[in-house]
Amino acid sequence: MADLHDIRATLRESRHQPAPAEGGRSGVTFWIVAVCAVFVGFSVVLFTPRLYSVQRTAALPTFQETRDRIEAETKGEWPSMAPLPANPARYAGKSADEMGKIADEVCFHRAHATQRHWSKSPRLTNKDASDFADVDNMKHFDALMQCLTTEAPVRYCSPRQRQMVTAEIASYFRGIDQANMTVKKVVAEIKVDPRFAAVSAELGHTPAMQQLASLKFVHDPKVLSGIEGLIRAGYLTAVDRGSIGALAPAPIRDRLARIVANVSPCPKPPWWAMWK
Repeated sequence: MADLHDIRATLRESRHQPAPAEGGRSGVTFWIVAVCAVFVGFSVVLFTPRLYSVQRTAALPTFQETRDRIEAETKGEWPSMAPLPANPARYAGKSADEMGKIADEVCFHRAHATQRHWSKSPRLTNKDASDFADVDNMKHFDALMQCLTTEAPVRYCSPRQRQMVTAEIASYFRGIDQANMTVKKVVAEIKVDPRFAAVSAELGHTPAMQQLASLKFVHDPKVLSGIEGLIRAGYLTAVDRGSIGALAPAPIRDRLARIVANVSPCPKPPWWAMWK
């Protein structure tokens, strides 16, 4: 699938090709067609909505079952998926880490039901920075983070689970920031490319260019509400909040800093745990 980085690579390669002769009408026409093709291809990939039907799924699938469906997608065999409904009973009698494993499966499935994706893990920490510079990828990542910050929050009584969600939130903020920087770089490269300069009068104000120049990835309000909920409920420690704030944009960092946290609802560790 073409993305921002494919466009950048195409522009770099083209700079090593001979420039068309001045006054050559056929050469200018060729570059008009070439640049238009880049803009149209980018627009189709980035802005065309992808719709598919939804069917109900009764049982909680395992990671392997969902992965099998992902593999089947490459063969055109993957049926549509429906988000799993809330069901607190699935966590009854489980430890915090056991809840975490179940909640990961729920979130993994729920994110794929919202936006089908190549990802085979419910983690953003194993994604590349370039993965965030894609509208469809971000729909999947938003759905995943909405779930990770709200599904079975008691799981975050486990230090291991708290470390995980803190890293995921930090990756979410960092990924969006890098995606916006990538867009700015691509727009700048297109504008200074010799081909674009030759036909700027014809293409400088096209809808595709305007859409690209105005594209900005933003933080999903539901994800921010989920993060605020974890802080307010006392599931995240001051150290966790500091790690998140270090990568959050200044307005969001200030917003999170103003939250007054309740006393942690988690049971206190036994007195002998200090020697572990």
